Amino acid sequence: MNDQAIVCNIGHFDNEIQVDKLNEDSSVNREVIKPQVDRYTFDDGHDIYLLAEGRLMNLGCATGHPSFVMSNSFTNQVWPNCPGN
Repeated sequence: MNDQAIVCNIGHFDNEIQVDKLNEDSSVNREVIKPQVDRYTFDDGHDIYLLAEGRLMNLGCATGHPSFVMSNSFTNQVWPNCPGN
């Protein structure tokens, strides 16, 4: 894998990346960069960046407010059809 590769899971299950093996390996150093972003440094000096702890990317790294966005979208669709608008 390339140095400084960004690794994330866009599959169906949160076990598709063997994060346990990374965390158990004493030759690999884990550094938390910020919430949901970890840098793993291997003994040969190369790094990878793991997003959402290997869990599903769309669930682990979502920072928006989907219910609020959906509410606004539906309101914008209905509003023009309301009487008086």
